[in-house]
Amino acid sequence: MENLKVLIFDFDGVIFDSESLHLQAFNEVLKRHNISISEEVYYKDFISFDDKGVFEKLIDDKLTIDELIRDKNIFFEKYSIDNGLLFDGVYELIKKLSTKYILCIGSGAKRSEIISVLKKFNLESFFEVIISADDVNYSKPNPETFQKVIDILNESENIRAIDCLVIEDTPGGISAAKSANMFCASITNTFDKSFLLEADFIFNSYREIEDFLLLDIN
Repeated sequence: MENLKVLIFDFDGVIFDSESLHLQAFNEVLKRHNISISEEVYYKDFISFDDKGVFEKLIDDKLTIDELIRDKNIFFEKYSIDNGLLFDGVYELIKKLSTKYILCIGSGAKRSEIISVLKKFNLESFFEVIISADDVNYSKPNPETFQKVIDILNESENIRAIDCLVIEDTPGGISAAKSANMFCASITNTFDKSFLLEADFIFNSYREIEDFLLLDIN
């Protein structure tokens, strides 16, 4: 990775400690259909899906799905404002990394969810490109999210896939990064190391990521 130029962060589970808030919001809107997702099932079966993907697995009616996505987004933004937190150390990490790399976000979250959190924690100015669920046709593990980051960067920069390192927390996100021919680092916020072995690098803390990317040991 001697020519590393770009860091692409996943959002939920990497920057924002939000998965429990997503589950709470999903269950709030699914109550009207007498459906509930347990924590175990959510992390096993749905963690890499965007909102549409989750609801399509559970509900057949497309019009109902559109309504559920809208209502779930309302609940999630409320929970995020009231209870949402960044992972410890991630603000400081992003601030330091922004002095050396182009920072981007490639996420399955809704753009409004991402922007509201970035604004709340004064992070918005650090990211040059944000690709959200609103910007793609296919969610992870499809590589479209990360390919679109490069497409936008290449409007003003000369960026190749091998110039990018994706920071992910799920097997599906890692698969998307590798399918996009990018390097991938994973942090063990959501899954144990044994589930993340496809990543090029696995870290247990943001301090480890900082040492790796800022002390030129890569």
